[in-house]
Amino acid sequence: MSAPRPSPRIGWTRKYEKGETQSFYNSFFEVFDVPRRSAARYEEHVAKLDNRPGFIDLFRPGVLIVVQKSAGRDLGRADRQNVEYFDALLERDRPRCILVSDFQTLELHDPDERGAVSRKMAYRSWSSTLPSLMALRRMRPSSR
Repeated sequence: MSAPRPSPRIGWTRKYEKGETQSFYNSFFEVFDVPRRSAARYEEHVAKLDNRPGFIDLFRPGVLIVVQKSAGRDLGRADRQNVEYFDALLERDRPRCILVSDFQTLELHDPDERGAVSRKMAYRSWSSTLPSLMALRRMRPSSR
């Protein structure tokens, strides 16, 4: 397996959530030679515990939740959303990791360590930290 290479199309700095999330993550998964369609689904509906509807930006049951915000937005809000989504999911669908991003920074969270950021990466340093994200490529749904 060759080392991952940053895609030139991931250079997102002035993007907004609704209009660019799908293009961004298609390119993100391309870095790992993983077709996004085989990795995750966009806009997954979830009924939150307060009975309000929610939509997970990107979801792979048992493996990954992605909560995306527009460039420069508060990732704390994304953290609060991911807790709502995680708690509302069936046990078998709860992910092993949660990724929050504003197109400039990625924060990788372990749901078992609520509130703790396992890895925080600025876009400019992704090429040096991509090997640590390779675990996403190998992940299989959890057996919680």
